[in-house]
Amino acid sequence: ALKVEMRPYTAGSDVLHLKVTSATQGAVATVIFSAIQDRFGRAIIEVRDQNTVPALRKERLMTVVHLFLIHRFKASSMHFLSPTEDNAAQIDRMKRFGIFVRSTSEVGQIIVADVNKDRVTELLKPEALTQLIKEGAGIEK
Repeated sequence: ALKVEMRPYTAGSDVLHLKVTSATQGAVATVIFSAIQDRFGRAIIEVRDQNTVPALRKERLMTVVHLFLIHRFKASSMHFLSPTEDNAAQIDRMKRFGIFVRSTSEVGQIIVADVNKDRVTELLKPEALTQLIKEGAGIEK
């Protein structure tokens, strides 16, 4: 059983810290992010840092966390600030699942990934989410 909590990263901050914990392992995943709106009213999630315990890295936990963030904040895109090679690989996998339509590397070490809202809605159905977690590659679009 996993528990999720989301709080400001520091008191009074717009930067949020999402932590997924397990009763047996403690913190198993964390994401430090901001939810902002652009001048056209589109919601954007800026991911500053994310981590998953090594034992769960290939279990799609971070993909499920990203789906939650996209759904919770109705995000049109996600911006990954100072991305690592792991971030780039994860974004590519999420494009294969249809979660992101496209991604581009921007000046200043940012990856911008545009969300496929219809696909996210489809994946949030319980049976599709279960299939994503269990079979991952079997649902690539």
